[in-house]
Amino acid sequence: MKTDLDSSKYWFVHHLSYQENLRILVTEGIVGAQPEHQEMSENLFPVNVADNSRTLDIKFTAPIAWQVIQERFCIPDKNEVGETVGILRKIERSKYLDYVNESHGWYKDVIGPATHYRLICALEIIDVISLTEPKITLIDSNN
Repeated sequence: MKTDLDSSKYWFVHHLSYQENLRILVTEGIVGAQPEHQEMSENLFPVNVADNSRTLDIKFTAPIAWQVIQERFCIPDKNEVGETVGILRKIERSKYLDYVNESHGWYKDVIGPATHYRLICALEIIDVISLTEPKITLIDSNN
């Protein structure tokens, strides 16, 4: 799903909270102008949060379940069906959605079906099962 998140390649989770809504603040990572020498490779450009980085507020108003996993420990599932590009992806079939439906699936009878969304950040992968699409807004850095 195409969103404002796709305007940058790197996003860092700045804050995650739940108070009736699941709210995820992500801050844009800016690629540095000068390469750095790393132990395993040369000419790597650092990605950091800078003064001109944007912050987006991603709000799920009807989440059922969510999980946060460090990106380096994620293993792609060949049997998953869904979007494979973009920072925020809609997943049609996954083991996580199966788990939520098997363990907590009564929500479908009470309030209707949900969708699996995946947020791909620089250091974390966030999976959210939600009844509604997230609302994404730019946070005014002047406040």
